[in-house]
Amino acid sequence: MLGFSGMLFDLDGTLVNSLEKVEDSWKNWSVSKGLCPQEVLGYLHGKPAQVTFRHFLTGASDEEILRECKALEDYEVADAAGMTAVDGAIDLLNTLQRLTIPWAIVTSGLSRVATARIAAAGLPRPNALITCENVTLGKPHPQAFLLGAQRLNCSPARCIAFEDSLSGLASAKAAECTVIELVTAQSVKHTIACYLSLKNYLPLEISTDGDGFRLNYRE
Repeated sequence: MLGFSGMLFDLDGTLVNSLEKVEDSWKNWSVSKGLCPQEVLGYLHGKPAQVTFRHFLTGASDEEILRECKALEDYEVADAAGMTAVDGAIDLLNTLQRLTIPWAIVTSGLSRVATARIAAAGLPRPNALITCENVTLGKPHPQAFLLGAQRLNCSPARCIAFEDSLSGLASAKAAECTVIELVTAQSVKHTIACYLSLKNYLPLEISTDGDGFRLNYRE
């Protein structure tokens, strides 16, 4: 893979092992509202919390949705302790830092939650952090990845995007990034063409040349 200038990463399930905690919090919320947890879990991945609340709380006012978001935000910030990074993620990100390759985190989560999880997992600070507060159209719309590339001063077509959720993969693909899928226990079958599908970052190596960087995959 030659000629790339930046990397864009989703956060939950892509850089941090947070999906089980995410699902636990939504299961608890579903039960408290008399909803089917499996139906909620089948909908939420990769989408902003506000979108999920509006989908399931039909007729709720803006004030009610904001209260639900704030309660979830507070819970998930407090629940970030002990969160770990996906295998190989920290080494890869430290290599990007050392080689001065720009990279961003592009998440559908809230800024406070993302910041808490980044710190808890021991990830280095990204060059840019895009959260749901920065966009008006959440994934699967490409706006978040387009903004991430813009913040890095890179063309989206010269960015590699790492994602785990279906809506995230669709978002990155629509932004015309080269997409690499992180496969998790929550992954679903899809028809989105990805350059690679990986369980972690251990098989990846990076080298630089005169036209950006090369990402190598070790079998």
